[in-house]
Amino acid sequence: MIDLFARIRRDEQGVAMMIAVTLSFVVAMLAALMFSVATHTDQATARGRHFTQALHVTESGIEHAIAKIEEADGALPSTTFSGETELGDYDVTITRLPRNRYTITSTGGVRRGRVLGAERTIQVTLEPPLSFEKALFSYTTVETKNNDIIDGDVWGNHNVILASGTQVYGSVVAATGYVDLGGGSIVDGDVISGGFNPSPAFAIRLAANAQVGGDATASVVSVACVGADNADYKILLNTGSLIGGNVKTFGTVNNSGGIIGGTISQNVCTQAEPSEPLPEYTFNESNYDSVTYFGTPSLASLTAVTEFQTYLTATGNQLSGAFYINQADPVNQGTRIDLTNTVITGDTTLITNTPVFTNGTTDNGSDIIFTLISTYDPPAGTSCDVNYDLSECSFHLKNNFSTTGTTAVLVHSPYGPVAIKNNAEMFGAIFADSIQVKNNQTMSYDDRVGRVVGFGEVTLEITGWREIPS
Repeated sequence: MIDLFARIRRDEQGVAMMIAVTLSFVVAMLAALMFSVATHTDQATARGRHFTQALHVTESGIEHAIAKIEEADGALPSTTFSGETELGDYDVTITRLPRNRYTITSTGGVRRGRVLGAERTIQVTLEPPLSFEKALFSYTTVETKNNDIIDGDVWGNHNVILASGTQVYGSVVAATGYVDLGGGSIVDGDVISGGFNPSPAFAIRLAANAQVGGDATASVVSVACVGADNADYKILLNTGSLIGGNVKTFGTVNNSGGIIGGTISQNVCTQAEPSEPLPEYTFNESNYDSVTYFGTPSLASLTAVTEFQTYLTATGNQLSGAFYINQADPVNQGTRIDLTNTVITGDTTLITNTPVFTNGTTDNGSDIIFTLISTYDPPAGTSCDVNYDLSECSFHLKNNFSTTGTTAVLVHSPYGPVAIKNNAEMFGAIFADSIQVKNNQTMSYDDRVGRVVGFGEVTLEITGWREIPS
């Protein structure tokens, strides 16, 4: 009996030993598993942290590149360089593109080439700021005559007067003045006025068969329309005229045989669009591959215009490149740049303090931007007459000024009027103190002139940012 109990006790001890061993194995396995999970979690956390840090390193490379471009006054040639931060290192490629644009490609990494390393690549695009978004922009008034076609928006800080047969495929804004649409004229977008014509009193007038495809709004410059007289802000529709959208005015709608497609809101105060400044131009030689000078920015020359015309003749009237022409006084219509029969063969920028006359200017090339900048300020008391070639306009663009769609033209005249007449055809934009257009002109906005170098508060701005997958 004693041996039986002893045997039972020995068997129980053996079972206990087996259970203990098994439990120890299970605990060891769980510990190993927990260690593995913890290690994996630590690795994943480290990898995620390094991935985020790699972005910061890459962006440091971008910032370094932008600083280099700024140090070079926006004229840095294509280059590569490397650098490092406390977190990692980066490799950067700066590529200078035509028309003073850049791409910056930065690859930054943390623990690159080692365990748990991370690497990221960013590409940034830098371009001149967007300054020109309208086909016609006048610091004062835009006026057309005789069957002109404008494909793009029209803006006048004062009035916009569209003669019979004018067609505008865009919107029309007269920020502080009135809009007058002649017989059969068409605006397929919205029409907005901010002021009024005193006699007869109206803010927007549609002559017989004139059409507005969008809304017509007669707004008021003064805040809350304080001091404004409702009687001045009429919208007038004549026989056969049409406003396809809604009509809203601080005054009343006088409809004499026209059609209004939308709702009519009368005696409603709407704040006018604020007047806009002309984009300012700042000359910087570094913005151009090279500049040919006739006179210099700091020293005018008595022979600047003569020397330029001699140069133009010597090239067979073919023009390409950047030209700075600073004529000494007297500066007038007798000492002006004459581009008659000139052929534009590549990107061309002409900067002058004189008037500019063109007659039969054409182009020969592909993807050209032709920039004309005149700071000519006509004498006080004089006027610009689209019918008189020697009148005091900053630009006379006449008689088949016909650059094709391959050339985008920007005309910038901050102090003087621009006159365009007789079958001129342009793609681009005109921004001037005032604008007169006559006789079958065709003007189509071209967004290639939207970002012309030299305009805006900064030389370059970031227009694109994308990550390139590894």
